[in-house]
Amino acid sequence: MKNNKILITLKSLKNNLTKTEQKIATGILNNPEEIIYLPIKEIAKQMDIGEGSIIRFCKKIGFTGLQQFKLELAKELSVRAINGLKTSTEEEEKIFNLAERCVNSITTSLKETLDLNSFMKLKSCVTELKKARKIMIIGVGTSGIIARDAEDKFLRLGLETTAVDNEGLMLLKARYLTEEDIVLAISNSGNTEIILETLEIAKETGAKVISMTNSLNSKIIPLSDFYLITAKENSQNILKNHSIESKASQLLIIDIIANVLVEE
Repeated sequence: MKNNKILITLKSLKNNLTKTEQKIATGILNNPEEIIYLPIKEIAKQMDIGEGSIIRFCKKIGFTGLQQFKLELAKELSVRAINGLKTSTEEEEKIFNLAERCVNSITTSLKETLDLNSFMKLKSCVTELKKARKIMIIGVGTSGIIARDAEDKFLRLGLETTAVDNEGLMLLKARYLTEEDIVLAISNSGNTEIILETLEIAKETGAKVISMTNSLNSKIIPLSDFYLITAKENSQNILKNHSIESKASQLLIIDIIANVLVEE
C-alpha cells in the first residue's frame, strides 16, 4: 500500500473492515489532507474512537504505526498534487466501482447458471460424451473461443474431440458424423443460422446433440437431445453476447463437465 495507493486501497477494503475500522477509513478518506497534520489525540476525538484503535488500524494495513502511515499518505498526496490528480480519487473510485459491478455481475451469472442446470441433466450430458465415438464442438464468434477451450479440456481427458468455428467446415464435417457421435453446440442466442443448419445435418446422420444456450425459447432447443442453460447477460451491458458474463457462464458449464469426467 506504500505506492501511492493508500486512498483507493482504503476504499476497496471498507466493506471488509469492522465498524470501528470503517469509521477510521471513512475519516481518512473524507479528510486526507487534514489527517496528516493532526496528532493522534485529535484524530481519535474527531472520529470518536480510542487512540489504540487507530494504531491497530495502521498496523493492520501494513504500517508500523500512525507516523509511518501519515508519512506515506503525505507522499501520496504530494504526488497527486504534482500530477494534478484529485485527492478525492473520483476517477479511481469510478473505475473501482465499475470493476466491482463487473465482478458482482459475473458472480450472479455463475450462480444463476448453476441454478438453471440440475445435477441429473449434467450427469446425462457427461454420460453421452463419455460413450461417444467422436465429439464435435461447434460455435462461432466468442462461442467459438469457448469451443476451443472445451476441445483442449476434453482432449486432455482422452476424448476424441474436434472444435469447429469455421462455418464452411461445420457443414462439411457434420455430413460425416454417425449415430455413435455427438455434437456439442454452443450458442448464446440459440438462433445462429449456421449452427442450426449444422445441427439439422447432424441429426440426419443420427448423431446426438447437446446444446448450450441462454434461451429456452430459441430454435436450437428442438434440435437438441440434451440442453444446458446459461444465465442471461445483464440487460444494461451493451456488449450483450460478447460480455464476460456470458463467457464465464459457458466456461463454468465446460469446467463442471470436465471435472465430473475426471471424477468418473
